[in-house]
Amino acid sequence: MRLTPVDKLEFLVLVDNCIEWFSALPPGFVHEVPQHLKRPPPNEPPKDPLTGLPVLDFANYCCGAHGLSILIMTTIGDKTYQVLMDGGPEHLTIERNVKAMAVELKDLDAIVLSHWHSDHSGGILKALELRQSSSSSSSFSSSSNSLGPLDTLDPLNALPVDLHPERPIRRGICNVLTDAQTTYDRPIHMVVGGLHLVPTAQQPVVETVDFLSRRLRPSPKYVLPLHCTGLEARAMLRQAMGDACITAGVGMRVTVDAKAEEELDADDELQILD
Repeated sequence: MRLTPVDKLEFLVLVDNCIEWFSALPPGFVHEVPQHLKRPPPNEPPKDPLTGLPVLDFANYCCGAHGLSILIMTTIGDKTYQVLMDGGPEHLTIERNVKAMAVELKDLDAIVLSHWHSDHSGGILKALELRQSSSSSSSFSSSSNSLGPLDTLDPLNALPVDLHPERPIRRGICNVLTDAQTTYDRPIHMVVGGLHLVPTAQQPVVETVDFLSRRLRPSPKYVLPLHCTGLEARAMLRQAMGDACITAGVGMRVTVDAKAEEELDADDELQILD
């Protein structure tokens, strides 16, 4: 499989089990609250009438939910592409959080559904509805952006759909990373998503932590354990990997300058230790 190199990668966690605003973050990472406070008009935060200072408008911030949804933006030259991976567990969370983060889905190029469990697929129809409504109400020409009402859409012309009827089962994060490093002959820069390490007593938590922190060489620069990783496994990853394990949650935005990171990773020797 050939991949197209990108100049910049940015992603926004729209749905996750956790809300986290207080942990220290490395450059390129930002929690939800600072994004609200620095937002320009017309989405600037409300201000206290006495002090003129911005107010934390909790009623319009993100909420957590048992599920996952990540908006991924890649830039190649002057062109930016948007992909929504998963839609969270139901329509309420994805709608609230899209509005909270002032996200426009009208330019969404594709939706990727990791698997059909309801905690990943439950908000997909709402995401499509939000995409359609934002396209219809945008200032751009309706002839080039509007797809028409949802009930009249041609399903083959709305968004690309790539079905996998063989229904492959999860291979586990260790196998996925080994295969990725071998296939593309380059180090794993960042691991993002649910690692399926719950319940702890029934999952290979110790082995997975050892693989990510010691056996996989070089270790990922960052690991963002989300959703179904579980608090115990997160704590073990944090203990083993230190600041490389990011305490992530809904509303977090991450920006990666591809060229800068490629220079850092260029000389690393790839191997899997015993």
